[in-house]
Amino acid sequence: MIFQDNVLKEYLKNVYFVTGTPCGGKTTISRELANRHNILVYDIDEQFEKHQQVSNAAFQPAMNKKFKDADEFFLRTVDDYKKWLLDNTREQLDFVLLLNEKYYWDIKGSGYFWLERTPQSTVKETADKVERYFGLVNLL
Repeated sequence: MIFQDNVLKEYLKNVYFVTGTPCGGKTTISRELANRHNILVYDIDEQFEKHQQVSNAAFQPAMNKKFKDADEFFLRTVDDYKKWLLDNTREQLDFVLLLNEKYYWDIKGSGYFWLERTPQSTVKETADKVERYFGLVNLL
């Protein structure tokens, strides 16, 4: 499945991706922010096996790549690792988008603060709304 940029932008306009190197604290920080701000965390690593079970090696080759041992995985060149990581992430994104549409509507209808960008939104208008919501205007 190939999503076009306009579709991705629509689905991901309220999504933040936390990325970084292995063991860099991505999960820890994401969970802490989720606890502090009552937001949903979708940990793609925790969902990998579920995604992989419904994947197809012809269409998701990076997700289905088998490494014979830790040396084969860790001793790749930086360029090989980068390509595999980006391809793997792109392939899993299809599953994330399809599985999370329900969450989008649940969250939007939850009564929590909801700020949705539109093509007419300006940076100033959006920043002003966020400042008012978080009470930052009193600090200026």
